[in-house]
Amino acid sequence: MSIKSQTAEIMERISHEKAEILNIQQRIADLSLDDLPTETPKQQIEESAQSYLESAKDEEPVVALPEVPQNVEAPPEVPRDVETKDAVHNYACIIAQQNKKPDDTEPGDWLTRMQAQ
Repeated sequence: MSIKSQTAEIMERISHEKAEILNIQQRIADLSLDDLPTETPKQQIEESAQSYLESAKDEEPVVALPEVPQNVEAPPEVPRDVETKDAVHNYACIIAQQNKKPDDTEPGDWLTRMQAQ
């Protein structure tokens, strides 16, 4: 092949690729979001709101509240200082359990297990 024929092939390929690029750019422009309406027209919103309000007027909400019990004994009153002391004690127990290390993590016990292996 001569240089002229190779150059002609390359020029033909370049012109074909340029045409494809222009076609794709045209498709993108056709499908662009600028061409599509991004907001619902105000009238359509007003109509849907109006129909919603009209349907809400037709239906009356039914509210079923539980009945108040008549003969209910009040729980025995506990002095607040007793409740506070119990809560503090429970919290201290929980913290102590969280901070407590299992017995098998003591250094002597670990060394014994390692020697046994």
